[in-house]
Amino acid sequence: MNFIERGETVLLKQVLRRVQSYPRNHALFVPTAVDWRLDMPCLVLDPDDESPVVGERPVEDGLTRDAVRGVVENAQTRLEDPSVDTLCGALSYYYEHDASPVFEESADEGGSRER
Repeated sequence: MNFIERGETVLLKQVLRRVQSYPRNHALFVPTAVDWRLDMPCLVLDPDDESPVVGERPVEDGLTRDAVRGVVENAQTRLEDPSVDTLCGALSYYYEHDASPVFEESADEGGSRER
């Protein structure tokens, strides 16, 4: 099923799992004023198309496919097998701060966390 060409919403967790499969000229659009969640509906579309709307909500400016891919690859390089929750947090951080998060080891949990 191709969510892109048909303009259907797709869950953020699906985008994070298959970001490389989207055309390079597409962008990720998310609803305005919502907390980032894995089950958040979003669109992956060509940003030159008409302004996207997810449900009743207008969407913010999109993140390019390459930006999303870069965030995912950065997390995968710095962390061993990051969860989709971690990827979601990293993407949210990138979106809000226009910078990739710095990951550090958590001494008490043996895992990693974003800073």
